[in-house]
Amino acid sequence: MKKTLYIFALILMVTVSCNESDWLAEETFDFYSANNSYNTEDQFNAAVARLYEKVEPFYTFWPPYLGNAFFYTSDIAYDAISVTHQLNSYEDKLIPEATMVSTYWQRFYSNIYDANVIINRIEGENTQFSSEASRNALKAEAMFFRAYNYRFLNILFKGVPLVTEEIRAPKRDFVRASEQEIWDLVVSDLLFAEENLPNVTELEEDGRLTKAAVRHLLAEVYISKGEYDKAIEKATAVIDDPNYALMKTRFGTRQNEEGDVYWDLFRRGNQNRKSSGNTESIWVKQYEYLVEGGGQDYRLTWVYVPNYPLLKDEDGKSLFIGPTSQNGGDGGGGCN
Repeated sequence: MKKTLYIFALILMVTVSCNESDWLAEETFDFYSANNSYNTEDQFNAAVARLYEKVEPFYTFWPPYLGNAFFYTSDIAYDAISVTHQLNSYEDKLIPEATMVSTYWQRFYSNIYDANVIINRIEGENTQFSSEASRNALKAEAMFFRAYNYRFLNILFKGVPLVTEEIRAPKRDFVRASEQEIWDLVVSDLLFAEENLPNVTELEEDGRLTKAAVRHLLAEVYISKGEYDKAIEKATAVIDDPNYALMKTRFGTRQNEEGDVYWDLFRRGNQNRKSSGNTESIWVKQYEYLVEGGGQDYRLTWVYVPNYPLLKDEDGKSLFIGPTSQNGGDGGGGCN
C-alpha cells in the first residue's frame, strides 16, 4: 500500500512539474518601459513636467551651499557665517573634488539626457498628438530645458561635452566641445522654442514657458556671446510686450493688510499671473511651502536670510525672539 502511494505521489509531481512554464508565467496587466512610455501626448507632457520639476534644485540643492557656485568670485553676496566659510573662502572650497562642482555636473547632464529623450522620440512615427502645434510646443519646452542646462554648464566650466542624442549604451569617449559650440546649440534650441511656444495670453496654466521667458534667456545668452545688438532686440521685445508691466497698485492675497505694492510682490501666492494678477512675472517656478510634493524652497528662506539669532544689543543680550514661519525658521546667513 505504501509503495503504491509513493509511486502515485511521484507521478503527480512529475506531471505537475511539466506544466511549470505555464503556471509560473507572469501576466502583465500594466507595464511601462522605454518603448511604450513615449507614444502619446499625455506621456510626453508628463516627461516635460519632470523637466520643470528638476529646475527647482538648481539653486536649492542640499547641502544648501551648493548654490554658492554661482556666486563665487562675484560681489553680489557674502557669507555671514564666518570669514572662512563657503562664499568667503572660494580658493579652497571651489575645487574639482568639491561636492558643489561634481553635483552640478551630474545633475545638469542628467537633465540634458531627459530632454534629449523627449527631443529624439517626439517625432517618432507611432507617436500620437492632437496637433502638430501641440507636438512642437512640447518639443520646444524640452529644447528650452536642454539649452537652459547647457547655459549653466558653459558658464561654470567653459566648454563641455556636447550631447544631443539619447545615449542608450555605456560611453566613455566624450570630447569637450568649445565654448562657442555650446552657445550655438543653446541659441538654436532657444530660437526653436521662441517660435513654437505660446504668448502669455495663450497660456492655459501658470508656470509654463512662454515666448517672453525664452526671449529673456536669449538676451542673456547673446550677451555671453558678445552679440549685443541681438541681446537688445530680444530684451526690448520683452520690455515692449504690452502683456507685461510693473505692478503699481496693491494686489494679491494680502492687499488689505498694511503695506504697499512692493510688499505685495513678495507675499506668498502673489507671483502667478492667473491667481494674483501679477503682470511683472515672466516665468514663475511652481512650489508650495510646507506641502508634501510642493518643493524644497524652505532651504532658500533658511540660507538666504540673515542669521538673526546671532543679533545682540550693546550689552551683548540676544535680540532673537524666536523663529518665524515667514523665514523658514532661524535664518542661516549663508548668502547675504
